[in-house]
Amino acid sequence: MAVNTPQAVVSTQESDEAEFEAGLARLKEIHIQLRNLRTTILRMIQPFVANHSSPEGLYDDFSKAAVTAATEIKDFRDYFQDRRSRLAFRNSAISRRNNPEGISTWRVTEHPDWLERDGEGQPTEEDGVEEVEDGSEDGQGEQDVSSVVEEFTNSHPGLKVQYNKELMFIEVVAFYSNCSDS
Repeated sequence: MAVNTPQAVVSTQESDEAEFEAGLARLKEIHIQLRNLRTTILRMIQPFVANHSSPEGLYDDFSKAAVTAATEIKDFRDYFQDRRSRLAFRNSAISRRNNPEGISTWRVTEHPDWLERDGEGQPTEEDGVEEVEDGSEDGQGEQDVSSVVEEFTNSHPGLKVQYNKELMFIEVVAFYSNCSDS
């Protein structure tokens, strides 16, 4: 019969901790990839909104966008269905079943860095993300959002933009347009 020495117990706890952290990192990456897939269709139809000098240019841009979208979807599916991902989901289900008390709902507001991969810094303007002050401390947030939406709408006539103040939700819809024959 094997005897659990203090070293063996510590080693097992460390390996359990490492396995737990690897599973959390895996689930976080799945969440990030899934979140990024929400913009796939918008990125695919972007070539239809942009002005093209010829139908061939539109076709080339749309083809590239479609290939990129297909690749992102395939990569997500492969990552999601990988053995390590299934193990992380199984372990989380076992943990919830064994310890159902104290599990709270995850809220994005409690984790502002949830979209960052480990080892990454804050997104920059080079990544297409701008830091915007909302003015919420001085009560100007809603007015600023409305003016930003209006400015965006005026500078993008091919897009329909609706702002729902109650839900704090902005909907942007692209209209299909024909290529200009310049």
